[in-house]
Amino acid sequence: MEDSITVRFLSQTNYKKAIATCRLTLLDKQIILKGHGYMGPTRILANYYSREEHERNNIPIKIVQWGTKDEEHIIYVWYRKEKKEWQPIVAEKYHISTQF
Repeated sequence: MEDSITVRFLSQTNYKKAIATCRLTLLDKQIILKGHGYMGPTRILANYYSREEHERNNIPIKIVQWGTKDEEHIIYVWYRKEKKEWQPIVAEKYHISTQF
């Protein structure tokens, strides 16, 4: 069986299926984007939401991290709620030593 903890799989899979398939996460939290600058790995969301948009609206975002099989990388996935399901916005892979 192919390792499911990949950027390709996670960027195409809704949250519910990703959690059921990959189970163990390093981080799983929900935040509200509103009036805060993009910092750390969350800065990638600037490609999807304008500063004006997230300053005007409460935008719920789910951030989930998985460790890769090689134990040298972390995959971050950002999700947004669409039609009652958390759908991926983007998935990015970083080396564990990456500092933001």
